[in-house]
Amino acid sequence: TLHNTYSLRGAKIRQPLPWSKYINEALNLWGDKAEIILAQHHWPTWGNDNVVKLLKSQRDLYRYINDQTLRMANQGMTRDEIAANFKLPSSLANTWANRGYYGSVSHDVKATYVLYLGWFDGNPATLDELPPEEGAKKFVEYMGGADAILQKATQDYDQGNFRWVAQVVSKVVFADPNNQAARDLEADALEQLGYQA
Repeated sequence: TLHNTYSLRGAKIRQPLPWSKYINEALNLWGDKAEIILAQHHWPTWGNDNVVKLLKSQRDLYRYINDQTLRMANQGMTRDEIAANFKLPSSLANTWANRGYYGSVSHDVKATYVLYLGWFDGNPATLDELPPEEGAKKFVEYMGGADAILQKATQDYDQGNFRWVAQVVSKVVFADPNNQAARDLEADALEQLGYQA
């Protein structure tokens, strides 16, 4: 499976370029001999042809994530724009072992961007943002209050706009952690996103 190059629990970013090179080195050293591979987060793979195919697809996957993230960044795209628009070619996306059951392409793309370019997204407004709670309170005030936000968010939820609902309702929860309606709606949206992952 696709691994996290950045673990969501917090860790140093694992570099996809060296990862692909080490897989290639393993192929060069043992590719003609290996009969079984036991990998974390994936079933064992038996037979030399299957082992080589698995390693080549993983090598190409991490190299593609590295190279295409940098290509898109060099075109002026931000971390989040790249993650939203990044697509694997079908030759990589349709390979079972490259699917994101443990990691995700969008998270690995973000990690690769931060590895090379840091956290700054090029927008000066994000250089010194308010802390989450303080910013959320102002956001809720500007949007007409929690009730107005929840009314619109419920409509968006019913239309399947779960990403936006989770994002906007999280502001209400940060502004007022005791708002049970907001907490429930955010939890429902996150649950739906989990089903879609």
